[in-house]
Amino acid sequence: MKLGFAFVARGAEAHEGRLHVFSGDFDTIEIAQFPTTIGPISLVIKVCMEPEECNLPHILQVRLQDPSGGAYPVGQPIQLVATPNVLMPRRQAGVNVILDTTLACQVEGEHVYLFYVDGKQIGELPLYVRHSTELR
Repeated sequence: MKLGFAFVARGAEAHEGRLHVFSGDFDTIEIAQFPTTIGPISLVIKVCMEPEECNLPHILQVRLQDPSGGAYPVGQPIQLVATPNVLMPRRQAGVNVILDTTLACQVEGEHVYLFYVDGKQIGELPLYVRHSTELR
């Protein structure tokens, strides 16, 4: 199992197996003052599973690590079940997840989304939050 991709977007939705993303794949947010809450934002995630991992329930958990190293859960655990690729049964199958959330920022710096499936970390996504005096 592996993280196929993960990125932040201003909004996203899934329809008929396709992702529809608005203003996505950025890694830096500028804000005028701290503390602040950023959002709503969407975490767009794809978890890829090997054929033997398909048709079995798996649990995705997302945590956010702040610049001081403290981490806390983002949303609730999400159950994933991948459907095998019937045309290519030896190929990985993916599960798309959109997690709508907000980001509470106390300080400037690198915030990192950590992705776990069944308790094992499968990837991470850094998001840098910086102060800008040009914003009001």
